[in-house]
Amino acid sequence: MRAALLLAVLASPPAFSHTGKADEPPAFRKGMWEHHRTVPGQGAGGKDAEIVSKKCLDPTASFKTMGEMLAKQGCRSGPAAVKGNVRTSTSECPVHGGVVTSERVMIITSDSAYTVNITTTSGGKTSKETLVAKRLGDC
Repeated sequence: MRAALLLAVLASPPAFSHTGKADEPPAFRKGMWEHHRTVPGQGAGGKDAEIVSKKCLDPTASFKTMGEMLAKQGCRSGPAAVKGNVRTSTSECPVHGGVVTSERVMIITSDSAYTVNITTTSGGKTSKETLVAKRLGDC
């Protein structure tokens, strides 16, 4: 259960620590958000798995909460590297005697849209996925 939770969190949008301005999450607008998650080769017959969800949320607060949850699970996150509208962050989490690493590259389109490319490595296996998020409107 703990491993599944950590993998889900690591595959989420970037978690930011509170060590400096570059690590603070961007200011996204609260509202109804739609997330399209694509995991290559994980669907039926080896096709890409596509997961779509809609949720009323405050993305900025959600990123802070995820960072706190990772820290409580013993995860270590490096400082985010920021270049223009691109933020890159990494995390390492202990899971079943091993380590799960995750690199997330967030491309910020606006305060209402972003894309995250996620690479996760565990037990010598690497997986990639893409999350495209956009604000649909008010809740």
